Amino acid sequence: MRVIILTTNSSGCVPIIGSLESLKNCNVHVINYEKTTVNFEDIVKLRPDAVVYIASQMLSSPNSIMSQIQRITPLIQLLFDGGDLGWHKKTEEWRDYFSVIVNIDGNKEWPSRSIDLTLLTPIDTHLYLGVRSTKRDILLGFPGAEGSGRRGDIVHWAKLQKILTHYHYSGSVDG
Repeated sequence: MRVIILTTNSSGCVPIIGSLESLKNCNVHVINYEKTTVNFEDIVKLRPDAVVYIASQMLSSPNSIMSQIQRITPLIQLLFDGGDLGWHKKTEEWRDYFSVIVNIDGNKEWPSRSIDLTLLTPIDTHLYLGVRSTKRDILLGFPGAEGSGRRGDIVHWAKLQKILTHYHYSGSVDG
């Protein structure tokens, strides 16, 4: 399977890209649209089976290139914070540009369509191959926003159980 990933410089995209690259029988080509212009001709030359869009902002002039991509292959958005109320309006504006949207924050309360999915963030497991089992200081760590809905409930519960070390964006640690 040939997959093109359209992404930004966001460090949050790195493990997502790794999770796709680690799949067997998957040839992944990454295009960082903050560093280069995405040309439809380049996408056609790569003949992808799917294009995955994994960032929280739109390409410049999305309606033209997104519509062109959808004519030749499925265009899938991995949406980081679909359950965040601040993103609902933008998600409603964007959603028709995508064949399917996969909200990866685990919160089912977002403006999804019947074809869209709510899952948890994919992880790149190949980083752990060959790692010896050792005693670790942190049982479970989470570096993101506590969020709302299911993710907020899980993070809050795990913190109450004292099994989660939670790093806030401010740099403080709850644990």
